[in-house]
Formats: sequence, structure tokens, C-alpha cells
Amino acid sequence: MGTAGMLLSDGCDALLIDPFATRPGLHKVVLGLPVSPDAAAISRLFASIKHEPVRAVLVTHSHYDHSMDAPFFAVLFRCPLYGSESTANVARGSGMEGDLIRTISHGNKLRFGLFQVTIIESVHGPALFGRIPYPGDIKLPLVPPVPVSKYRLGSTFSLLVEHPRGSAVVHASAGFREGMFDNIKADVLLLGIGGRGDTERYLDAVVRPLGKPVIIPIHWDHFFIPLEWPFRPLIGVRMDEFHRTAERLFPGKIRTLTPLEEKKLF
Repeated sequence: MGTAGMLLSDGCDALLIDPFATRPGLHKVVLGLPVSPDAAAISRLFASIKHEPVRAVLVTHSHYDHSMDAPFFAVLFRCPLYGSESTANVARGSGMEGDLIRTISHGNKLRFGLFQVTIIESVHGPALFGRIPYPGDIKLPLVPPVPVSKYRLGSTFSLLVEHPRGSAVVHASAGFREGMFDNIKADVLLLGIGGRGDTERYLDAVVRPLGKPVIIPIHWDHFFIPLEWPFRPLIGVRMDEFHRTAERLFPGKIRTLTPLEEKKLF
């Protein structure tokens, strides 16, 4: 669903990951202007997926493009929201009821119908001039409107999603811990590529340990423009270079997923 937004469904249960519809303009982000979740944009995206049996909203880290809208989708689907303590403070600031806010940590295993989700500690990629943007934690409920810099990183997670039909890793941010995927295998890797460092080193550290899964790039689109506009790559994401390098290292393993498109993973 653009950025790192993803909905995984088997028709009986569904997981909504990092949903983000607000997408404030670049000038608001750069100038540090206060922003709020866009209720109309959230409603439009919800309308396109409201038929799905969403059992949980999961947030991989608490930057604004991952966490800002997540509580509102959880409320619309009447389901729990799972994330770090920083993400929990985003949810509290939105007015979400406390009993639906669930904090997660490395090694947690969550079950939703036939889905099992294992939480894996990760690292954010060097997305801003070689540095991780907005580091630190959100220590108090975050009440919008606020500048996007208030959405501090918090903990960063990747998700191993296992199902009888197959397994997928959602790696939404283009950083990694050495050895984080040792002893883990997956059929599909939903791989964040925006703000990555060296592509070859990144792929070697993340893809190879998983057993050379099918690779679907995510978090590559220009997320400062509305979802309804034609999608184009984010400036500096180096899409051509990524595809060349990935095809050389893992020939035949790259797939394309157009935002807002449904595709069978397994």
C-alpha cells in the first residue's frame, strides 16, 4: 500500500503492517511544520481494504511514515495494534483505548488464525545523509499536530510471518544486524530498499541467510505525494542500480509489486 504498508491475508485472517495514507508534502517535512493524520486519506485507503478480516495492525518502528496512521486503522478495524513502547505512545496520543495497545519485543511470537508472527530486532537504515533519522524514543503520548521529527525511531523490528502455505519476512527498513536471519528461512522477502547503504552488502546480509527467497522491493515510492497520484520512485532510491545488483546476485528472484495491487505470494 505504498511506503512500507502491506496487507497479508489468507481470506480468513489478515495482518496490516505499517499502514500509511497521510503522506504529508516534502515542504512540510523539511520545514518542520506540524502535521496531523489525514482523516480523509485514511478513510479512502480503509475503504479499499475494509472487506479484509484484519486481526492486527503491526508497526515495525515509530517513524511517522510507519506509525502515524496505524492507530486509526486499528480503530477502524477494531483490532489491537502491536509495536514498540514508542509506537504505543503514538497510539496513546491518538486517543486509542489502552487495552488494544500491545507492546512487542525481540523473540515474541504472535498467532492470528493460521498466521504466526515472530518479532526480530533490527536496525534502521542510514536514510538521511548516511545517518538514521530521528533517533531515540517517544517517551510520552504524542498528540498531533506535531512536526514529523517528534516521531522518534524507537525500536526497529522485522517480522517473520509463517503460514501453512508459506513464509515471508517483512524487512521494512534497509538496515540490519549481522546474523539477524541466521537459522531462518523464508519463501518471500518483502524488502525495504529506500535509504539503504551499499546494495551488495545489504543483500548479502539479508537475502542470502534466508535461503535466497523471492525478493519483492518495498518502501521505494515517493511517499511525499498522495496515494492517488501515479507512483514513482523516491529521489535517491536508485531503483535501476538495485535491480541490476539484485539480479546479478540472485538471478530470477526479483518480483515487482505495484502499490495497491493484490498478488498471490505462495
